[in-house]
Amino acid sequence: MSDKKQHTVVVDGRRLSIEDVCAVSRGAPLSLSTDKAYIGRIERGAQVLTDAIASGRDVYGVNTGYGDSCTVSIPPEVVNQLPAHLVRYHGCGLGEY
Repeated sequence: MSDKKQHTVVVDGRRLSIEDVCAVSRGAPLSLSTDKAYIGRIERGAQVLTDAIASGRDVYGVNTGYGDSCTVSIPPEVVNQLPAHLVRYHGCGLGEY
């Protein structure tokens, strides 16, 4: 690894450059912006999802399966486990590192 200090890549709603993506893939720190407007956007988006789920609507990949399983509703008591299961599912069959 180089002696150069890596800059922190900040996610703030703008497009990341290919250089930023490469830097993160090589271990550069990654953080979310602390800008109040950006945080407000995230909070509003989370509220939209919360309201949709509370009203009983299906939201693809949030309280449904993925791909061909998108018609499968996920019981509310296990919705929080879905992201971990997706990562594990896609990590299956990769073979040796």
